[in-house]
Amino acid sequence: MSNVSISEEDLQRLLEENAHMRNQVTELQGRGTELVMENRDLKKEVEKLRDGIRYHRDQKGDDRCWVDDLRLYELLPEGPEGYDPTLPPEDVFLDNCKRFCRSRQTPVGQPFKKDW
Repeated sequence: MSNVSISEEDLQRLLEENAHMRNQVTELQGRGTELVMENRDLKKEVEKLRDGIRYHRDQKGDDRCWVDDLRLYELLPEGPEGYDPTLPPEDVFLDNCKRFCRSRQTPVGQPFKKDW
């Protein structure tokens, strides 16, 4: 082993650089913890949204209601802001319902008819 001589000034500089690098490592480790927590929160949010979409999708026939749309919109960060549940005039509403029913009566295996 050879002896290496180092000046007091160089030693002090190296010690300061070492302390600085340790601080950076500690800071990065802290950020990693934040990212893991954010990742957990993101997973929870995705699960909540998927559950809401599945609930909406699974409503069949008379089970489906405008309230189901409202529940789905409440999952958005801004909530149902801007949602207007007001129905159009009855004749327009019933025509839309008839078109919707016809489109939903597409035989299995046939392409979905979307006429709106």
